[in-house]
Amino acid sequence: MRLDMRRAILAFWLLAAAPAPILAAQASDLARSYYHFSLAKTYEAERRFSEAISEFEKALALDPESSHLHFEFGRTLLQASEIRRGVQELEESIRLDPENFRPHLLLGQVRRRYAETGQGQMLDQALESFQRVLELEPDHPEALYYLGELFLLKGEPARAVENLERLNRVRPEFVQGAVLEARAQLAMGNAERAVELLERARELDPDTPGLSEFLGRVYEQQGQDQKALDALQEALESAPTLELRFRIGVLLGRVGRPAEAIEMLKAVAQEARDDSPIVLELGKLYSEVRNYSKAVESFQQVLQSEPDNTEANYYQAVALRAMGKRQEAIARVQHLLGLAEAQEESENSQEYRRRLQSFLAVLYQDDRQFDKAVALFRQLQEEEPDNFRWTLGLIYALKEQGALKEALSASRELLQAYPDNLDVQITNAQMLSESGRLSEAVQLLSGLMDQHPQEENYYLAASQLYSDHKQFQRAEELLRRGLETRTDSERLAFQLAAMLERQGKFELAEEGFRRILQANPNHAAVLNYLGYMLADRGSRLQEARDYIERAVRLDPHNGAYLDSLGWVYYQLNQLDLAETNLIQAAQINDSDPTILEHLGDLYLKLGDYAKARAYYLRSVRFAEDSGERVKVERKLASVDKLLARQNDN
Repeated sequence: MRLDMRRAILAFWLLAAAPAPILAAQASDLARSYYHFSLAKTYEAERRFSEAISEFEKALALDPESSHLHFEFGRTLLQASEIRRGVQELEESIRLDPENFRPHLLLGQVRRRYAETGQGQMLDQALESFQRVLELEPDHPEALYYLGELFLLKGEPARAVENLERLNRVRPEFVQGAVLEARAQLAMGNAERAVELLERARELDPDTPGLSEFLGRVYEQQGQDQKALDALQEALESAPTLELRFRIGVLLGRVGRPAEAIEMLKAVAQEARDDSPIVLELGKLYSEVRNYSKAVESFQQVLQSEPDNTEANYYQAVALRAMGKRQEAIARVQHLLGLAEAQEESENSQEYRRRLQSFLAVLYQDDRQFDKAVALFRQLQEEEPDNFRWTLGLIYALKEQGALKEALSASRELLQAYPDNLDVQITNAQMLSESGRLSEAVQLLSGLMDQHPQEENYYLAASQLYSDHKQFQRAEELLRRGLETRTDSERLAFQLAAMLERQGKFELAEEGFRRILQANPNHAAVLNYLGYMLADRGSRLQEARDYIERAVRLDPHNGAYLDSLGWVYYQLNQLDLAETNLIQAAQINDSDPTILEHLGDLYLKLGDYAKARAYYLRSVRFAEDSGERVKVERKLASVDKLLARQNDN
């Protein structure tokens, strides 16, 4: 029985036994108290709080033991922002009637507001208030919701879930309860359960503010990018914020729609006044579509305001490398290494530094600074001898340096340590082949093909070894064998068509390339190879140009594709366009003997014998194939004769 009820019964018996004048006086006080209470509520509704407070004070002066009056007065004081007095009145209401859940609930709500501002003591007091409500009113929805919220705030998601599961059983239609439990489940690492709750909430009320965006972010955390994109695009209809559009742009890139992603992020960056994270993401997308010049421009924009931005420096180095600007790429990575060395040493920082050093070593190899590449890989190998990747890098750097004997020895030792590793196996075979031991190399890979007939990499590697030694027929046979077990392999089909072309079987090669294009019309390597094959024979030059232009559009900074385009323009006698593309190709691949030979041919045709001679000399210097070297040497001799005649005149 509530205290106010007991007071009423007691008052009834006392009044019944009291003399008539006393009864009349007490009845008059209660009536007057109710009158002032009614006036107070009227003023409160009109938000005339000072008058309401005055009337409550009069009502309480006449009936000071009324828990209900103290509760209502407390509510009014809180609305009037007199928090301290409001809390005191609620506490008095509880003292007078501790079994009434309402003042506990309101007091808990007040304390909850302060708990959210970081006042830890208030958080515990708020929890105590709501827990008391549940003792009095089991399964009270508000108390369960607030307990879930506060336990989550306190860092106890399991206890939050315990209350929120009860809430969702009692009030399954309450959307915010499901959303809050999803947050708690996420905090416990239960992403799948969080998704279930959010999907259910969306079915109940798809227009709940923030719901689709929250669901999209959960999907994104799970790596379900398409579902995340669908949810965020739905959220965008009601809340087209810059942040939301940014996330959608990122996701468009991840699901293979980079062109749309770029347009989205360009607009967002413009509105956000080129916010660095947006511009950085835009640069990554430009790199993805191989528009490296735009990528470099974006990363440079970030670096102007944040010169030590790790991602911008790293991705710019990657883009610069793709453009053939190796010295600039090296400078970027060296800058990153300087930043890394200045950081406090930790296991993660050491791993990061090693990855940068590995990247720098590869850049040194690209730039033909083989001694520096070897030195870096040796250092990495000493620091982390159990990481076979560093040894692999060292082996290839040694080969490029000319230390083939050491490279072969290192590859043999690595194979003994990692006999089942595919990369190690293929590397050893390549070093054997480079050392003139082709039969041993092929024997090694053939045994592995027998053990792993579905592994296409063994067929590709072995056929390439045959090709390197100009045994194209044997390479063809091996590739056909591979395609018997891997009929769907695009890579094997491409390599086979290339081997057919190397043997002069042009019609068969063209058929093979066209079959690949039927399945994959944007296969840039096939478009380039087919176009170059036609151009090099002087056949169907317009068609050849169309193929190669498509390849260049797909990969505009690919040196091989630019060389092909320059060569087809050369064949079409469009020498200005030939020069533009061949120069760009040589800037990217400055040690490619074929590109350099093409430039020599171009300048010979233009009558610039000095330039022709310079490019032929460089082509001879980098030529690895003796037959190709002899061919260019003959051209060089012819140019020398022309220069001599020119000088005589």
